[in-house]
Amino acid sequence: MALDPSAVDRALAEASRRAENLEYFFDRITSPAWIDPLRERGLFAQPPEQYVDDGGLVRAPSWAQSRYIARVASAAPSEVVAIVRSTTTNNETIWEDFVDAALALPSTESLAVAKCVSQWLRSTDRVYYRLPSKLVELICRFARDGLVEGSTALLTDLFDTTVVSDDDPWRRTVKPRIDHWLYDHLLAKAIECCVPHMPLEFIKTVRGILLQSVPPGYSDESDGHITRLLRVRISSDEDRATDIVDSLISTLRDASARIRLSGYAEDGALLTVLAGAGGDLTKRIAMHAFSEGPEPNIELVGPLLDDVIELGSSEPCPEYQALLRRMAGKLHSGSLNRLLGVVDKGPDVAVYRKRRLEHTGKEPSEDDVRAYIARWQIARLELLLEGLDQERRGRYESLVAEYGQSSITVSGEVRSFVGPTSPVTAAALAEMTNQGLVTFLRDWKPDGRWDGPSLEGLARAVQATAEADPGRLSEQARAFTVLGPENVRGLLMGLEVALRAQSRLAWGSVLDLVGWVLEQPTDASDPPTRSGEDRDPGWGWTRRHIASLLETGLHAEPEFAVPIDERERVWSIVAKLCEDADPTATQEGAFGGQNMDPATLALNTTRPRALGAAIAYAVWLYSALQTDAERDGFRLTDRVPEVVKVLKAHLDPGSDPSPTVRSVYGQFYSNLFAMDSDWAADVASRIFPYADSDLREAAWGTYVIYTSPYKDLLTVLRDIYLRSAELCGADTVRFRWANDGPDRALGKHLAAFYWSGLLALDDEIVASYWSRTGPAGRRVVLARLGRLCAEAGSGSFEAHRDRAMEFWEWARGLDNGSNATELAVFGWWLAADELPLDWRLREFGEVLDRRITPEPDHCVWETLSTAAPASPRNVVIALDRLLVVDARSWTVNARRSEIETILRGAVSSGDAEAALSAEALGNRLGILGHREFRSIFEAG
Repeated sequence: MALDPSAVDRALAEASRRAENLEYFFDRITSPAWIDPLRERGLFAQPPEQYVDDGGLVRAPSWAQSRYIARVASAAPSEVVAIVRSTTTNNETIWEDFVDAALALPSTESLAVAKCVSQWLRSTDRVYYRLPSKLVELICRFARDGLVEGSTALLTDLFDTTVVSDDDPWRRTVKPRIDHWLYDHLLAKAIECCVPHMPLEFIKTVRGILLQSVPPGYSDESDGHITRLLRVRISSDEDRATDIVDSLISTLRDASARIRLSGYAEDGALLTVLAGAGGDLTKRIAMHAFSEGPEPNIELVGPLLDDVIELGSSEPCPEYQALLRRMAGKLHSGSLNRLLGVVDKGPDVAVYRKRRLEHTGKEPSEDDVRAYIARWQIARLELLLEGLDQERRGRYESLVAEYGQSSITVSGEVRSFVGPTSPVTAAALAEMTNQGLVTFLRDWKPDGRWDGPSLEGLARAVQATAEADPGRLSEQARAFTVLGPENVRGLLMGLEVALRAQSRLAWGSVLDLVGWVLEQPTDASDPPTRSGEDRDPGWGWTRRHIASLLETGLHAEPEFAVPIDERERVWSIVAKLCEDADPTATQEGAFGGQNMDPATLALNTTRPRALGAAIAYAVWLYSALQTDAERDGFRLTDRVPEVVKVLKAHLDPGSDPSPTVRSVYGQFYSNLFAMDSDWAADVASRIFPYADSDLREAAWGTYVIYTSPYKDLLTVLRDIYLRSAELCGADTVRFRWANDGPDRALGKHLAAFYWSGLLALDDEIVASYWSRTGPAGRRVVLARLGRLCAEAGSGSFEAHRDRAMEFWEWARGLDNGSNATELAVFGWWLAADELPLDWRLREFGEVLDRRITPEPDHCVWETLSTAAPASPRNVVIALDRLLVVDARSWTVNARRSEIETILRGAVSSGDAEAALSAEALGNRLGILGHREFRSIFEAG
């Protein structure tokens, strides 16, 4: 029914007095009868424009008129289409409303709106907010409704890319309209809903987007090796969410697999779409699709496999290999014979000779050439194995028996370069007899190929064998004295892994081997001379692993540990290793300092590991004592004088100036203290000297980062804690610490001590730390105390509550600069339910008054939402202040649910002041363009 024109004019005159009134008017009307009168009066003629504000943020003001159009779309299809067609705007929020309208319209009108959206998409290079997700909903709806052209057109326009740079035929920079992660996520969603309804059309559309996105140098290239620069293996997903081309390749792959698995299209039709056009890249996708899922018809995929050039190349593409291996038994005789002819012809030996000369500086011998040809043929016969007759299979088996198994590597693939390869598997080693194993390890020699099996690869196989069967290998350890350092090292590494998993070792045999190793020269007496050998430079690396194995064996549970009756032998070994030259000052200069902190370097050098084993030796003997009385009477100087002698010697900077060594004392200081607190107290000032130095930072940094804050240690080390607090914030930081840093770690200790009541606010350690550390250190303390408050249960928190609040108020009240960024961690405190809510909201306001956005974000928003029923007005006020400080354009959209919960709760709370505060906030949000909360107050 037509509206009375005079009534329309009166209503608009009243609504137009203020912008807010007009917004309210459009949000209240629900009849489509208003569309024509409002259009005639120009109410749809001036949509707000999207713009970039002074802060560089994209602003897309909402428009009540487009929300109205979306609301009445189903009741007035033709009128709504007319409005959309006549609207010119760059505002993404308005286009979101129009897409909502399209989702509510019948098919014909929905397509008309989609065409308008597509036209706008083609004119813009970036889409933000929720529009891409809504467009995928529309794409899926068209697919389900059989509107294939509409679906593919919108799919193309949304996921199309723009070429940013195309100067190099092998390089092309393309930019999508939407965020990379969202691009990939939405394509995956499109597969789910589009492929069942328009399988081949979806493949064609994505294929088209892919081919226009790849550099022109790849587009018409028939050589699969070139396309591997785009994707080594079609099955890989390493970069799909960060690289558009990778995402499109994965989408084509996944869609093709879905089609074949569910039978949405005939194999022949799918193959035609993929391999019939588009060059080698899409053909590789096709080969991947047919190498998995239901077995394809050989008549269909035979032409893909009958490719003598691909098989004869140095590296047939991975997808060809997989498909050939699967279908070799079904190949027609003609195709099989052509491929076997390639194998019989063999590789291009001239190319091999050239590459070998380039890599090794020497011409390969005739034996090397024969071995190369044999391995080349083995790898290709393995692909054809299911199609080989008895004679050919025998030939294959004889080649394998003489030259070993071989496979085709793929250049550019990570696993081709992950490291050395073994001539045999660990399983093969495990099947050898004890004597056969040692003989094989002793006699095997690498052939010098840069990519061939190596000593290091064999050592890793030995390690795996020892991990799997530590009992047998440890019992056989003394027989390894005829072997080189690589295999001995592999054995010790494998035994240590097994020991950590609580396996028993034959320690007598292991110690026999270890004793023999320590008699060997430590210099690189037989350095590697040929590429491919991958040899250890002497016995130094093995000595390091001896120290590590013994340290593990001394710390192990009694039933797995070194037997106590081996004390004398064990100490003899440990003492020798404590005098090892590794690390030298040159090594520390090259690998330490700003490259690696002392604690990390200590794990990878011999002398520090040996000192750790020396302390483990003392702990081993201490743990062997049977009664508490014996342990109480344990004195290091009395029970293990040999350990004390070594520790004192290396604690002397004149004897051992290594910061790496000194870090061991810091790491294990708590162990020394637990065994003999008096001795540990006596040497504390030597381990942690007063003067700031490399040695002090190495020991203190390792201690404070890796040791828990113990009450007894605070008592003994109080002066050292105070001195460390005084040194906080120093300009000189000598090491790049891998885990945390000494200043921040000290803050965590102080927070724990304060929480436990061991330190007070007026303690000089706290005052010194707070005045000298920077914002990062103060932030650590406040964050740790806040987390302790948030995670404490009600039963254990009462004793800490007042002290915790006192600390926060003290820290907040200090003048640490106008922008005290450490206060940003108040989010943890806000989430502490055991703290009074009024106090939390008040302090929250104090933080916001400093223009600081509290963190962590999830703590803040979850707490405000859950606290709203208990204090609706104060929470609304807090929310209002938060949104003023946190003015990021996406905050309201990201936290819409929490905001709505708070506002709706305030309106329905029965608290008139809370409702008024909520409405005031709703009005302010509306002015900023967020009109979606208007319905809350209408319902109220």
